[in-house]
Amino acid sequence: MNKWHYLVLMLAALVFAGCSTPQVKQPEVTEASARIPPPIFGTTTRAPNIPDDTTLGADDDIPLTMSETETEGDVSGSGIPRKRIIYFSYDRSEIGPKYRTILEAHAAYLNKNPDASVRLEGHADERGSREYNLALGERRAEVTKDTLMGLGVFENQLNTLSYGEERPTTSGHNEKSWWRNRRVEIVYP
Repeated sequence: MNKWHYLVLMLAALVFAGCSTPQVKQPEVTEASARIPPPIFGTTTRAPNIPDDTTLGADDDIPLTMSETETEGDVSGSGIPRKRIIYFSYDRSEIGPKYRTILEAHAAYLNKNPDASVRLEGHADERGSREYNLALGERRAEVTKDTLMGLGVFENQLNTLSYGEERPTTSGHNEKSWWRNRRVEIVYP
């Protein structure tokens, strides 16, 4: 009986020893990895020394060069509003209050011109997977479409398209560049 008793104790000890969890080595934090943005899914935390979106993206905080879609003045000679880009916060598809006037101007033009139409092109920055950024660009374009429809524009005047990260406006790998790439462009054919 003693032999069986020791055998059972030895077997139990081996089972419990095999169930211990191995120590997982934590990845080393380097200067390059410290600049990697937080994951797209789950809770988001801001890396140190990166301004939040309440300061970044305000028109007077980042000097943007004017493109042919954003020039001085509110309306072109054809009556189409000149400001045609709406920017978004990181990993967000909500339209900021400062872009409401831009959308109201486009809604007014489209309401006066029921034969006119626009393509709402959603974009994302390079962070995140290709599939996720395509979906995020689509959500941004759809939110813009819903807002314009809420302002009286007919659905048949609005088309959405997502480019995700495929058509960046700038190729930098910093917060300013990423901010400029998180956008919806309002394109008149």
